[in-house]
Amino acid sequence: MEDVRADILRRTDPDEYASQMEMGYIKGAEVGQPAVIAINTIFSAYGVMEMLCRLHHIRDDGNAEFASQRWSLSGGFATKKADGDRCPAVSRNLGRGDMSPLLGLPELSVAEASSHATC
Repeated sequence: MEDVRADILRRTDPDEYASQMEMGYIKGAEVGQPAVIAINTIFSAYGVMEMLCRLHHIRDDGNAEFASQRWSLSGGFATKKADGDRCPAVSRNLGRGDMSPLLGLPELSVAEASSHATC
């Protein structure tokens, strides 16, 4: 929110913005950053669509054909890769999320609350 406040001040009151920059109330505002809102919006939408495609099985080619996807905004193309062999480092824990202790690691478990009521 501080970045938003500084940006609004820079646009609406450049003199006050410069004054606050000089006094150190606004830090790091002069760093050049690319506008990423449009890029974040595109890939957020792709992420939501990916979830919906997998939940509702709406693809013509099936979900297995879309294990990995890459997009190039500068080149104007998209590629996809089909499912391959499971990662040996991860596959040993697949499907083990709903167990106690979580993934077999007691440090990931939440201590159960006492079932005794107090008055």
